[in-house]
Amino acid sequence: MPASLQRVEARQISAPGRMASRPNERRVARDLAAARVARALYAALHCSVNETLATAYLGECLDQVQGVVAKAALREIIQDEVRHARIGWAVLASDKLTPADRGTIANTMPVLLDICVSQWLRDVESEFPNELSAGHGCIRHRTINALDR
Repeated sequence: MPASLQRVEARQISAPGRMASRPNERRVARDLAAARVARALYAALHCSVNETLATAYLGECLDQVQGVVAKAALREIIQDEVRHARIGWAVLASDKLTPADRGTIANTMPVLLDICVSQWLRDVESEFPNELSAGHGCIRHRTINALDR
C-alpha cells in the first residue's frame, strides 16, 4: 500500500465511525450531492423534458396522420416515449433527492425546457422543409413553432 494511503487509513482508524477531518467530510458530502443532482438533471433533460416534448410532437403528428399503418406506428412510438418520460419523472420524484436537490432541479427546469425546445426546432429546421404534404403524420415546421408558444 502506498504511504499516502497508509496515512489516510491511519487517520480514519484514529477516528472510528467517521471521517477524520470535517473539511473532508463536507467536501465528500458536497461532491455526492452534486453527483446526485447531476444524475437527476441528466434524467430530467433526456427523459422528463425531451420525451415529454416528443410525446406532444408525436401526438400532433397522430392527429394529422391518415394511413392506418402510420397511425399504428405512431401509437407504438408514443407509448414508448411515454414510458421513457415516466422514467425521468420517477427519478425526479425519488426519495433519494433531498429538498435542496429538488430546489436546484426546479430552478434548472426552465433552462432545460428552453434547451430542448430550441434543439427540437433547430433539428426540424435543418432536416425538413417548411411545407410537407398533408396526411403522412409528420407535422409542418410552422406547427412545431406554434406548439412552442
